[in-house]
Amino acid sequence: MTDERKGLPSASETERLELCPASFLRSKNQPDTSSEIAQTGTRIHEAVETGKRDGLTPSEERLADDCARLAGVILDECEFDPDDEATEVIKEVRLWLYSFGVENIMSGKPDLVVINGDRALVIDYKTGYLETLEASKNLQLRTLAVMVAVNHDVEEVNVAIVQPNIKPGYSVACYTKPDIDRARRQVIKILNDANDENALANPGEKQCRYCKAKPVCKEAQEASFSVIEADTTTLDVVRLPELLEKCDLADRVIKSIRDAALNIVKDGGTVDGWEMPEAGQSRSFVSTHAVFNALGD
Repeated sequence: MTDERKGLPSASETERLELCPASFLRSKNQPDTSSEIAQTGTRIHEAVETGKRDGLTPSEERLADDCARLAGVILDECEFDPDDEATEVIKEVRLWLYSFGVENIMSGKPDLVVINGDRALVIDYKTGYLETLEASKNLQLRTLAVMVAVNHDVEEVNVAIVQPNIKPGYSVACYTKPDIDRARRQVIKILNDANDENALANPGEKQCRYCKAKPVCKEAQEASFSVIEADTTTLDVVRLPELLEKCDLADRVIKSIRDAALNIVKDGGTVDGWEMPEAGQSRSFVSTHAVFNALGD
């Protein structure tokens, strides 16, 4: 499969790269294992983009409808009319950030961009249940604001997160020209740090959450497994938040190691001392009556 990002950082990674600059180079060439939740998000994004609901589960269809409804609220709030002939509506188009006007250094794919004159609006849909930073503090949106300003020559970029599963459901921020200039300098610094071969790793639950380097990152493993050394007989309530975060990190590291081993076996390889379990038998039922009969048997 062709890498449309061309091996360069993506706007969706900006927060992770700021928190852990080493994660970019370490993640290169590591296998990408998409979770079911991520696949659900992809289906919903496609449904919102195309307007088609075929193949969605009822809950996915509800989320797609909620995303579209909230996007309409934001368009009104920010005074953009998609039916205006002077308004350009762009969906799921990859934008590039470049250095010295020539070399591409980063890309991003906004879910929705609306442009009218020298103003633009960027909307990003989040369909999961993990609370996202509000729009004014969200580095992914800040990076997308820079990209939209650079590629479409606008003076003001409004950015919005739509997250139906988290109340109030959306948040909006506005970047003026000075804001965009400051944001671009910040993004360039993050990229420079991330491309430094001597960049330091800074493991943590948030930055390791979607990092593909977890199975091979020594610092992440040391930080997560250090929770095992905690004396559980004298747990101080002051330390509990720190220990709980390490527990979350440990869960993610352990899962990534198991997934790596599972992928090797699925591809026909072997992991010494381990093997795939035999698949059990399953039955399907068309009524609750049949289920109760089966349980009775």
